[in-house]
Amino acid sequence: MSSQEPQSRGILPPVLPPVNRPLPEFVVRDLTLRLGQPGDIDAIVGYYSRNQEYLGRFSAPVNSKWLGREFWGPRVEEMHASFRDDKACNFFMFDDKRRVVGVINLSNAIRGAFHCCTLGYGLDQDLQGRGLMTEALKVAIRYAFEEMNFHRIEANYQPKNLKSENILRKLGFIEEGLAQSYLYINGIWEPHMKTSLTNQNWRPT
Repeated sequence: MSSQEPQSRGILPPVLPPVNRPLPEFVVRDLTLRLGQPGDIDAIVGYYSRNQEYLGRFSAPVNSKWLGREFWGPRVEEMHASFRDDKACNFFMFDDKRRVVGVINLSNAIRGAFHCCTLGYGLDQDLQGRGLMTEALKVAIRYAFEEMNFHRIEANYQPKNLKSENILRKLGFIEEGLAQSYLYINGIWEPHMKTSLTNQNWRPT
């Protein structure tokens, strides 16, 4: 999906001021959801290193750059800039030992007449099957709708990824059709089911 909003020829998109909302932080069971900080870089690298093979089963392989500290300093700053610019909200999930054990990304934000973002998520292999991601996503979605005021959240999954299918159905996402050859993963163009959830309490701005 293109992250660019269609524009009329010769008309530039408006330059919007940075948002002034506080950095979000939530506790879900024993996990804390928040944006990353410079002091979290080792924990972030640890998450991708531990789960490199597992995460690559249903998404693009973990980029080798993500396994090095030098990548994450600028990337964490970029995530904060994207949050200020109302383009994304990138949550890391921390356990009580300050290990990163998952991610939830609200990204590719488009405003204008669309007010939509894309949802992506991942959880440590050792924490699967406990309902943690479902509970954390409920909190992130509530934040996206109530505070970021998105009208629509899109999420896509491979049909063979039954865990994601079940999670999205529990959360109320509606299937909108199968996109063939959607993402290039592990040397194959994989189809993805496209789903969405809409905000019944969206507020015109």
